[in-house]
Amino acid sequence: TGSAYNFRARSSILGDIINSTPYHVSSTNGHTVEKEVLVYGANDGMVHIVDSADGDEIVAYIPSGVYDALGNYVKDDYIHQYSVDGGISAYSNGDDLISITGKTGTFARTTAVGRLGLGVKGLYAIDVSNAGTVNASMMKWEITTATTGFERLGYSTSSPTMVKLANGAAGVVFANGYNSSTGTGTNADAGSI
Repeated sequence: TGSAYNFRARSSILGDIINSTPYHVSSTNGHTVEKEVLVYGANDGMVHIVDSADGDEIVAYIPSGVYDALGNYVKDDYIHQYSVDGGISAYSNGDDLISITGKTGTFARTTAVGRLGLGVKGLYAIDVSNAGTVNASMMKWEITTATTGFERLGYSTSSPTMVKLANGAAGVVFANGYNSSTGTGTNADAGSI
């Protein structure tokens, strides 16, 4: 009351999670990291990284393709929109060794890569090796239809696959998705991670 703004009442601060299955970045899944985390997308426009030990959110990332829709989430007449609900995978690259806070030696850098799903055509990559130390360098890259060479991206909730490419580099391979700008599908390679 008394506010100049009329925001929509919500029952939760977290948006709904429909197609994004949380990925557990942990030793169980073959990753040595400073802090084991859950990474998932939600239809509140964010990729959430949560401490798997206590459930506290460490950081949330808002992909650039979602910016224009953010104002819709607070409107009283809001109708559900997909935003960040794609599949997520992670890869520990043994050719990219780094120091991890609190551990002795060097370890493979671990990158979480996800699709933006049904609301936005794109992908993102986040370095989750030292998730206890949040900074801008965690964000490795983002691919949208504005990225040169990826203009034909479509919508997809499938998880990207990280593989060792023929040239020896680790790369991200993913399906184009549907409703691409050309109407034809292709498999794509996001290059090195």
